[in-house]
Amino acid sequence: MNQYVFSPFHLFSRQLAKGSRLRISFSVMNTSGEQRNMNTGGPVSEQTIKNTKSVQVTLYHDRIYPSRLVVPVVR
Repeated sequence: MNQYVFSPFHLFSRQLAKGSRLRISFSVMNTSGEQRNMNTGGPVSEQTIKNTKSVQVTLYHDRIYPSRLVVPVVR
């Protein structure tokens, strides 16, 4: 089993009503607050927009690739 720890991670707290559901979204970062990754495998500092390659993010959640999200609960 592989474990991925996402950090640094922007955490916030929210009080949820009983029966509420959580949803997690994954996307490729492309904002002014994050360093751009052109997906070439080379040093990011040496890449330009001309080097850009497409990326595909695949998440599995089935019997073969079970997934889980551990969320801390504060009472």
